[in-house]
Amino acid sequence: MGEIGDIYYTYDIPLSSFLSIKYWNLSEPRRQPIIVILPEKAGWFCVDFMQRKDGKNFEPGWDVDISNGLDKITVSPSINIEGFWHGHLTNGILQ
Repeated sequence: MGEIGDIYYTYDIPLSSFLSIKYWNLSEPRRQPIIVILPEKAGWFCVDFMQRKDGKNFEPGWDVDISNGLDKITVSPSINIEGFWHGHLTNGILQ
């Protein structure tokens, strides 16, 4: 799937029903969803999904800034894959 920290557009997003309202409200032509490979056992993460807490999905999803290019992506709020990894993606760097 990739190396930790890899960031890319995907044309084959599993679970597309979990894409957030922020993604669906992007202006047309809408970009492809973005995947990030997270550290530890968290695996891949789609920055365009709804947020998830206590096993439940909720809106509004994440703010995704790629105005400086995909390699400088910033996502807010923090990414929390409960039980696996919690951190930030700022200027393309996971921390």
